[in-house]
Amino acid sequence: MVNSILSGNNGIKSWFLQRITAIILLSYVVYIFYNCGITNLNFEKWNFIFSNYYTKVFSLITILSILIHAWIGLWTVTTDYIKCIYIRISMQLFIILLLLIYLAWSIKILWSIS
Repeated sequence: MVNSILSGNNGIKSWFLQRITAIILLSYVVYIFYNCGITNLNFEKWNFIFSNYYTKVFSLITILSILIHAWIGLWTVTTDYIKCIYIRISMQLFIILLLLIYLAWSIKILWSIS
C-alpha cells in the first residue's frame, strides 16, 4: 500500500512528488537563510525563529517532504538493484521503520523548542 501511495506503478505520481518535495525543500532553505543570514546568528535569534508557530509548521512540512523524497528515492533504488524479493521487502520495511523513527524524533525535537 505504501508503494502505491508514494511510488508503485505510477511513475508520473512519483516524479511529481519528487519535484514538489524538492520545491518545498528549496523554499525552506531560502527561508532559513533569509531569517538566519541577515544578522549575526546567536542562540536568542535562533530560538526566536524556531519558537514561532509558523516556522514550526513549515519545518514539519519540510521534514515530511524530506521523508517522502527519501522514500521515493530509496524505493526506486531497492526495486532496481535488489532482485531477491525477501531481501528487498525486508530492506524496504527497515527503511519505512527508520523513516518513521526519524519523523517521531523530529517532531519531538521541533515541538520541544519554546
